Amino acid sequence: MVSDRFERMNEQVAARRLAGVVDELAGLASQLGGDGDRIDVIAVLERLKAAAAAAQLSVVADFAVSQEAANRALGVEARAARRGV
Repeated sequence: MVSDRFERMNEQVAARRLAGVVDELAGLASQLGGDGDRIDVIAVLERLKAAAAAAQLSVVADFAVSQEAANRALGVEARAARRGV
């Protein structure tokens, strides 16, 4: 289905963008000037950690729902469909 293909493309783009952010963070320390810059970056990184944790929770919850639905579609009993997810 076309919409499934576009959804998968969007997921791939999101994963690539996040990988790019990780790569940028790896070299961040060498780009900072003084302690003022470091304090500002520490504050932003704390916000980033919170946002990443919230995003991860949301993605994991969506994954669990998706996996349970896939199991149920295969005829797995509801209680068993939730196991291992």
